[in-house]
Amino acid sequence: MNFAVPREKLEASLQRLVTAINSKPCRASAQAIEVSKGCCC
Repeated sequence: MNFAVPREKLEASLQRLVTAINSKPCRASAQAIEVSKGCCC
């Protein structure tokens, strides 16, 4: 996977992903991938 994104921004979106999963579980891993790209479940 090649991300042209600063590490800080990537870690911030990962943190959002974890928070989203903890507060509202995603039904499918595809949704989790969308969250990691900056979309919400």
